[in-house]
Amino acid sequence: MIFAVFIGVLVLCVITGVSVVVALVFGYGLFAVGAYRRGWGWRDILQMSWDGIKKAKNMVAMFLLIGTITGIWRACGTIPWIVYFSTGLIDPRFFTLCAFLLSTMMSILIGSSVGVVSTMGSVLMIVASLIGADPVITAGAVISGAYVGDRASPMSSCGRLVCELTDLDYYEIIGRWCRTAAFPFFISAAMYFFFRTSASADTTAAVAELAKTFQLPWVVALPAVVLLVLALFKVNVKVNMLVGAVLGAVLCMAVQHTGFWETLSAIFLGFHLPAEHPLATMMNGGGVISMVRPAFIVSFSSAYIGIFEKTGMLSGVEAFSEKMAQKIGTYFATLVTGFFAIGFSCNQTLAVLLANQICRKNYGDKKQLAEDLSNTVVEVAALVPWSISCSIPLAILGVGPAAVPFIFYAILSPVCQFFYRRKYSIIPPEATEVQQEATQPVTSAQ
Repeated sequence: MIFAVFIGVLVLCVITGVSVVVALVFGYGLFAVGAYRRGWGWRDILQMSWDGIKKAKNMVAMFLLIGTITGIWRACGTIPWIVYFSTGLIDPRFFTLCAFLLSTMMSILIGSSVGVVSTMGSVLMIVASLIGADPVITAGAVISGAYVGDRASPMSSCGRLVCELTDLDYYEIIGRWCRTAAFPFFISAAMYFFFRTSASADTTAAVAELAKTFQLPWVVALPAVVLLVLALFKVNVKVNMLVGAVLGAVLCMAVQHTGFWETLSAIFLGFHLPAEHPLATMMNGGGVISMVRPAFIVSFSSAYIGIFEKTGMLSGVEAFSEKMAQKIGTYFATLVTGFFAIGFSCNQTLAVLLANQICRKNYGDKKQLAEDLSNTVVEVAALVPWSISCSIPLAILGVGPAAVPFIFYAILSPVCQFFYRRKYSIIPPEATEVQQEATQPVTSAQ
């Protein structure tokens, strides 16, 4: 009953346009009361919540660093440089494919689907209107590329969340993520290749204003280059991002001649051009403040998980998941769970947390769990129109749910993972236990 009421409030918030945060706060109250009625004291409930929130502390730190970089990289010229020069490489005949590849490149660099959509995506939609490309298909290609970074980017908050939940280091799982992402990526690229336009235009004209607004020497690309190089050497992701933020701040003052207080403002409040500036809509944003809402959502979602773990509220759902895994297979059970978790929570973060909580007992290998979560619930979030992971990108790009069927990468990832699983089957929990027992030293009485 509690879950039904929570779902109803979520749906009401989506329909009325009220922030999903309101539903999360209301839901926390519902679940806290549910725990109290099960015999837990309020002090215990607060401790459960705090234990859950503590698990998200690394994620919150990551969010703040991501916000810092998205603000300072705008101000120092790193993102404008990437947008300006990469857009100049677009061939109008293969514009849809170029939109997918450029969005992919940006998503790997910044690891934020919303960040990609609001920067490179905005530019690509402008170019699409200039050359007569279909805006709906273009939006699908942009969102597809934006979601590649959810696994491949060291800056992906969602990727980091999966690592935290499965107790893995990013570099332990990145190889498997990239391997399973290869097939849907190349198939998506091949499909976008066939959406051609016969129109031609000077695409650099769409971003000519960038060169007037920013100083764009090659040195402003240094933070992005350093981030990728340090990632190759497996430097701690948070250290890597901190270095990128510091370099951005130095370049902001040295190259763009921004004052110290303006630089701090870009870090905390985001980068902002005057409202009348032609690039204001495209370039404004970022900063620590832009990540407060996601950090709040993650914290509340983690508080839910703390309550669920201690009170056993999800025990019935977990048992159903185990039965479903036995009948239709572990992967399909995770896929179905992920879909309903997205529909239930309306946001990617809570859906990942719920899917992990419900399905983790079905797995004997945490790497396989991380791999399946990233190929199911993480990608499905882009396909559910009432999920903020889908609705916000669509709103930014100015298109409706008609673009969802063209988000090929998110559609193909779960499909390709199924065939990948047929070749490399999962290790069931009981098999893992047998393996562990077999590797233990055997002692005998002398």
